[in-house]
Amino acid sequence: MDCGQHYWEVKALKDCKSYSVGISYRNLGKFDQLGKTNTTWCIHINNWLQASFAAKHNNKAKSLDGTVPDRIGVFCDLDSGQLSFYNAETKQLIHTFKAKFSQPVVPAFMVSLANL
Repeated sequence: MDCGQHYWEVKALKDCKSYSVGISYRNLGKFDQLGKTNTTWCIHINNWLQASFAAKHNNKAKSLDGTVPDRIGVFCDLDSGQLSFYNAETKQLIHTFKAKFSQPVVPAFMVSLANL
């Protein structure tokens, strides 16, 4: 994706212990983690001990308040440089990143399951 507005929704499986959803430039390395580089932006959900979630970019995390939603909506407006995450059921805004995207981006996902 290199211009325009894009929207998608993500719903994690019940046995998913942690996951991240966001975007990345295409040069993401095989072992790079979402939110740990300056080329990835994501929401990370952790269900290991108690549910929590954070917005992550460039190895910085901002804890987010509220209940972790069952479905997350992702709205990427490349023309205005905004990436927003929503509770897909209530349409409530969770977090917005503002950035000047200098390269095309792709949807990015990371999943950890309990039985792996």
